[in-house]
Amino acid sequence: MRTVLTVVGITLAVVITAVAGVYAWMAVSATQPSQGLPAPPPKVAKASRETPARPHNTVAPPAAATAVPRTPSPSKELVRPAPSPLPAPAAPTQDVPAVPDPNAPAHVPETPSQPPVDAPPPATMFDKLAALRIGSAESEVAAIMGTEGAPVADAAPAEFVPQGWYNLRWNDPDGGSIVALFTADGILAHLEPLKVVGAFDWMNADPFYSITAWINDNLENESFPVRLPAVEVTTTGEHAFRYQGSLVTSAGQFVGSMRGAYYAGDGATTYMPNDRVPYKKAIEGVFEFIAPDGSRRSDNFAWVEH
Repeated sequence: MRTVLTVVGITLAVVITAVAGVYAWMAVSATQPSQGLPAPPPKVAKASRETPARPHNTVAPPAAATAVPRTPSPSKELVRPAPSPLPAPAAPTQDVPAVPDPNAPAHVPETPSQPPVDAPPPATMFDKLAALRIGSAESEVAAIMGTEGAPVADAAPAEFVPQGWYNLRWNDPDGGSIVALFTADGILAHLEPLKVVGAFDWMNADPFYSITAWINDNLENESFPVRLPAVEVTTTGEHAFRYQGSLVTSAGQFVGSMRGAYYAGDGATTYMPNDRVPYKKAIEGVFEFIAPDGSRRSDNFAWVEH
């Protein structure tokens, strides 16, 4: 019986030893890379074989830094120039007398300015006429005309005076007079000299008067039922003007307008196109108005005076 047990024990020992050897051989074979399987990644393999696992929440000690000499880059390292020395302060000149210039003009002491002296009002009626300006206020006209013949309103209603406008007359002891037409706002719109010495040449030279008087004379000669009480004049050249104005009836009602161009000539060297005779004055324009009978009238016109 003992012999059988001994044999069984020996047999088990042999079997166990054989099994352990097989397992050992398999373990050794597993550590060697197989030809059919890929090798593990280098980082993993290196970490598993060379670097021991570091516990969590720990910081690895920094590697020792090796000092490397650095050459400054010219594109990044700016070289600041040395500050320039401040200029030396200028020497004071207040106590140094200026050198006189021998060519400088002699100094003339200033004299206190005198208040402007008001010019005396024009003496003659013609001087007053020449001093008046269309567009002046009634107070300015009165200051020029003075007290010779106080201005008085016309006793009878004047014809062809726009409603709301008014005439004032200044008389001269020699028998002459100046009639001034004012707008409803008291602005001088037209002048009419009567028996004033030298007024004829003035009328021809003044475009405000020349245009108005010439047009009204022709409207009266042609028996037109309207007149041009005043004009607005704009200079367009050395002797050329543009004009425009409103036409009124004898009762002073505005019923139309007139506009055009006016040329002042000398009667010797000024010529109109297609004209061989020099002109003294010329005018052209267009008018339109409603006549008292209700008809509308309009036309172009042109006049020349040689």
